Amino acid sequence: MIAIRHLRISNFRGINHLLWTPGPGINCIIGPGDSCKSSVISAIDLVLTARRSISFNDSDFHNMNVNQPIAIEATIGNLPNEFLELERYGSFLRGFNPISKQIFDEPDNNILETVVTIRLIVNQDLQPEWGLYSVRAEQEQLERNLTWKQREAISPIKLDDYSDRHLAWGKYSLLNKLMGDTPDVAGTLASIARQSRGNFQPQPANVFDPALTRVRDIARRQGISVGELKAQLDIKGVSLSNGAIALHDSNDTPLKQLGTGSTRLLVSGIQRETSNAAIMLVDEAELGLEPFRISRLLTELGAIEQTPTKQVFMTSHSPHVVKELKPEQLFILRKHIIPQPPPNTNILSIVHSIYPIPSEGQSKLIVRNCTEALFANKVIVCEGVTEIGLLNGYDRYKASRGQTSNQERGAVCVNGAGDHMFERAKLFKQLGFPTAIFKDSDKNDEQLTQMQEARRLNIDIFEWDGGLATENALFQSCPLTACSALLSIASDRKSEITINNHITQMSQNSLTYQGCFGAFNDSMRVPLGTISKKSNWYKDLETAERIGAEVVGPNFDQTGMPFQQVFAQLESWVS
Repeated sequence: MIAIRHLRISNFRGINHLLWTPGPGINCIIGPGDSCKSSVISAIDLVLTARRSISFNDSDFHNMNVNQPIAIEATIGNLPNEFLELERYGSFLRGFNPISKQIFDEPDNNILETVVTIRLIVNQDLQPEWGLYSVRAEQEQLERNLTWKQREAISPIKLDDYSDRHLAWGKYSLLNKLMGDTPDVAGTLASIARQSRGNFQPQPANVFDPALTRVRDIARRQGISVGELKAQLDIKGVSLSNGAIALHDSNDTPLKQLGTGSTRLLVSGIQRETSNAAIMLVDEAELGLEPFRISRLLTELGAIEQTPTKQVFMTSHSPHVVKELKPEQLFILRKHIIPQPPPNTNILSIVHSIYPIPSEGQSKLIVRNCTEALFANKVIVCEGVTEIGLLNGYDRYKASRGQTSNQERGAVCVNGAGDHMFERAKLFKQLGFPTAIFKDSDKNDEQLTQMQEARRLNIDIFEWDGGLATENALFQSCPLTACSALLSIASDRKSEITINNHITQMSQNSLTYQGCFGAFNDSMRVPLGTISKKSNWYKDLETAERIGAEVVGPNFDQTGMPFQQVFAQLESWVS
């Protein structure tokens, strides 16, 4: 199976420069919006296409800079024998090291896989030029391209908004591939055209029955109701050219009228049956599909295959897609904006990088439990749900007042699960995310080595001063008038009787719930902070969110140290 081993994109749309070594099977690109995921899919399609006519315009150049050419290079491996003809392609054969992911200009059959690089160049005249590339061939001024038959052999299939063309017999339709060499589509169309001049009626075309049976079986397997399929003239066809005979359901409705999701699902099944195209492209895999049908689509694309039969490149914004795939099938596309040093401080350099998700460590837990963060701009790894709730609740309060929230800026809080927060933060940092940790400071001595390592990796750490737990920081920082609200929220969660028992028992009957609630004073701050921590009053996401939205937010300007300081530092980091 032909597969892309290395991809290079330069000056194409939003991408200034990008290098990627994809894997076999599924390669799902995820990441924040506007990170140019779709542009990567388009680049693969353009460099490997067998279409004879493609138009470009100035907007296809990065920042409209037509003085720098668009350059897309796809290095492909697992080559069939006809690609290895020394007399024809010898100067263009290169080597690829699957371990180091490096390309060498000379092949070495003992160490390296023999590969060829296909390059697309578009200059300011907007005329695309395809050709094989190697350094030595360029130095020798040699030019060569693949034959058209070979171009068609490596051309990818793309599931897009025009996938319904594969539900009719046409020049490049997958239905033709289902039928092999028979029947003679052109001859059948010519015969039907002659008859239809006098009488436009459905014509018997038993030669299509084998394909109809296979499509029906594929549809049933995927849960798409089509009834008994027929091959009839497409009512939208102006002339009886290729594409005029289309699949219809039992009600004589063209399958082209299926929804986008159903069309994609059915075409993916047909494509899998044909097994000719080695590379498939899918932009926004979840488009038009409910979660259970997303699972079916991914299965059709080979997500659970132990030995991949196709190489699939897809993009997704769906947490469900991410959770259905293995970590090694996921790739994070990150766009880094780098300010330039003086005197060019007004110039921003954009660098794209693709990060593979490792299959070991915390990766599986992050993919399953912190999925939304994989689409974020920045990640705040919180020690636990209390810290997450406080930040989210305060964010909600700011949004309700028309202020810009951290979420609007693309920052997402994830659960660090206690001491696992350091390992999770390091993984997000490894995946290219600006990463911070928000934690208690009551166990700093135990965590000293981990904190030093995190800071060495440029992971910012935000914590309360003075060795405080979050509950202590709350009662110590909130104005006296707001502390009764903290007690009220705790009693809503655990009941007033329970909270009173906690207070009386742990204070040796020196404090009561009613006494604290009705006349809160500074002497109560430390004991109630300690009692609330030991009794887990706020170890609950919903409860902590209430505190952030109903206590911290409305009283933020009167909130003392260290709370106000840490929240202000976090907000500055996010912005």
